[in-house]
Amino acid sequence: MISRVSVIAWSFFLGILLVSCVKRETAGPGPEAAGIEGIQWYFLEVAGSTISPMADDKQPHILLDPARNQATGFSGCNNFFGGYELDGSSLKFGPVGATRMACPDLETGLETEIFKVLDQTRAWKIQEEELLFLNDSGVLVRLTQKKCSGLSARSGSGPKPCIVMTARSFLPSLKTIPSSFKKTAG
Repeated sequence: MISRVSVIAWSFFLGILLVSCVKRETAGPGPEAAGIEGIQWYFLEVAGSTISPMADDKQPHILLDPARNQATGFSGCNNFFGGYELDGSSLKFGPVGATRMACPDLETGLETEIFKVLDQTRAWKIQEEELLFLNDSGVLVRLTQKKCSGLSARSGSGPKPCIVMTARSFLPSLKTIPSSFKKTAG
């Protein structure tokens, strides 16, 4: 006959075995992270300078693809791509690759600044319907889900205005106006 102790021991053993076989889901980046992935985000501000659509109405943007952990987007001249790591409010971008279109002001303009701030990004947060990329010093980038449509005026607590940004916005102020910009008397 089987003793009562043997039945209890076997029941305990089978219980442990069943519990260990149950599939457990690992925690993902958290429910808040799902809100920034799979959405095309449009750049409003990069390194303190406001930006907007280019001449052909293209607007710099970024998309975080959670299935491939790849960021893709348009940086003002070229399309770009690169890996990213998202864990809760932590966000880091890997090396960024880009197409190689010939663009004016490529080394001093918007595109260069976008790549710099992506490299410096360490965190993110949503504030007033804007996605912010952050580092220890503060806000690097402001993005929105709404595409700008030309120039607009700022009204109250609405989105930031869309202002055309040029490479000159990133350069130190010019002390003299180049002769090519001076109006000549006719």
